[in-house]
Amino acid sequence: MILNIDFLDETNEVKDEHIELVEKLLQHAAKVENIEEGSEVSITFVTNEAIHEINREYRNVDRETDVISFALEDNMDIEYDDFRLLGDIYISIDK
Repeated sequence: MILNIDFLDETNEVKDEHIELVEKLLQHAAKVENIEEGSEVSITFVTNEAIHEINREYRNVDRETDVISFALEDNMDIEYDDFRLLGDIYISIDK
């Protein structure tokens, strides 16, 4: 496995097979994009209300969306020794 993925389900509604599907997709994308082995990403499953609040607070967009991602290295000059922190992805299970 290329990525270490931290899953958090704030809805208590996500099924194991959905997590497995997202993990397969992310591992495939990491391979295609030549991401370094051991890189980390966080996936949080949320409701429409929660993603609406995140969208409003961090993007000044007053509506829900399906996915919001925050890349940790977009605005930073970061050097990695042991692993690379890619960022956080929020997924609305309602959307």
